[in-house]
Amino acid sequence: MNKEQFELQIAKIADKQELLKIALSKRPHFPQIGDIFVFNHPETIGVEWAVLAEKNPKSVLIVAADNTPLLGSADIEVSNGRFNLRCGHSVKIRKKYLTKAGSRFDFLDEWDLQHALNKIKQIKAGTLRSSVLQQETDNDVDYQDWMAQVQRGKMAMATIKYQNWLEIFYEKLKNLGSRLLPQDFQMMPITLAFVAVLVLVVSLTVLLVPTLSEENQLDKNYKQVLASKNVEIVEELQEFKFQWEGRAANVSAFSAATPDLESAKAFGAGLFTGRATLLNKGTVEMPELLLPPMNQDSWLNTKWANDFELGRWTFLLWTVSLEDEKPKAFWDEQRQILAQFKAAYRHKNNKKAEKVLYQLEKRIEPLLKKLPVNADDSDIYEDLASNLETMMNFLAP
Repeated sequence: MNKEQFELQIAKIADKQELLKIALSKRPHFPQIGDIFVFNHPETIGVEWAVLAEKNPKSVLIVAADNTPLLGSADIEVSNGRFNLRCGHSVKIRKKYLTKAGSRFDFLDEWDLQHALNKIKQIKAGTLRSSVLQQETDNDVDYQDWMAQVQRGKMAMATIKYQNWLEIFYEKLKNLGSRLLPQDFQMMPITLAFVAVLVLVVSLTVLLVPTLSEENQLDKNYKQVLASKNVEIVEELQEFKFQWEGRAANVSAFSAATPDLESAKAFGAGLFTGRATLLNKGTVEMPELLLPPMNQDSWLNTKWANDFELGRWTFLLWTVSLEDEKPKAFWDEQRQILAQFKAAYRHKNNKKAEKVLYQLEKRIEPLLKKLPVNADDSDIYEDLASNLETMMNFLAP
């Protein structure tokens, strides 16, 4: 490309940007269907969010968008080639959070909008259609790593929502104080008593945030398995014993002197919680061996939260491997969860993380890539169940 061609190309880009700027200026200030927003949040770097539909007068459905070229089964390429929509990563959000925390910089054409909505319907119905190339991309390590980043961006949207929620709460508390306190007192700086009340209420609010957060994919999968389990599965769950409940201990399991004991306990607690959930036992007393540190009431509030969730996921997969009847969409979700765990443990960069990654990459991932299969290949499910049991014994206390 010579200098004149280069300058011509630059001029065309500038013209397109100017036309886009004019088109955006004509759109209403309030978020519209098709708008694309970018957020100044560290976990959402490289990921934008497109508004696909109204869920109610105050909320909209948004979906992740980016210009990473890899295109998986749950993705679509926007017709003008500017970016891809990751339809497997959608989330509901209040309209006001979009304008408060985000900036509108583009919008979708109607055709792309409908294409994305149809793709999401396919995903929810378990009838996802994709090309052979897209299916191959699903199993690409670079693609899985990027999807893990997109998932972190999705989780960050919950943080954005709660930050704004606390701001609103603070304003309401200030307004309440202005109505209840004498006029002279309102003119004074906020007193120690008022600060104490504010800190107390906000502290309680922050403690409640985990219970208000949106249901994650693993929780949804547990509900699916609960809804479909049969008598045989219940009997299997009742008969199953973890190694700390009497099975011969695996020689590779952690001992009390192992530095990774807390990780092992968290993983075991996840296994135990998973079984209790699938048996509909509600609140079950956790064995003393698996209790979190003294100052914590949940492993999810500790640095071993990933180990706890890995335990829950491992037991869910083991249970599903016994029944052999799940659509491709379910296994696509498990491959996404696996990618998220791999990304999380790669960041840890320690001996324990290496052990986990070995189990995930060498024992579990090769089998997950093959699922679902027909009845003639049911040995794969048996192999998966066997490898998951080995993983339980190897990583639990």
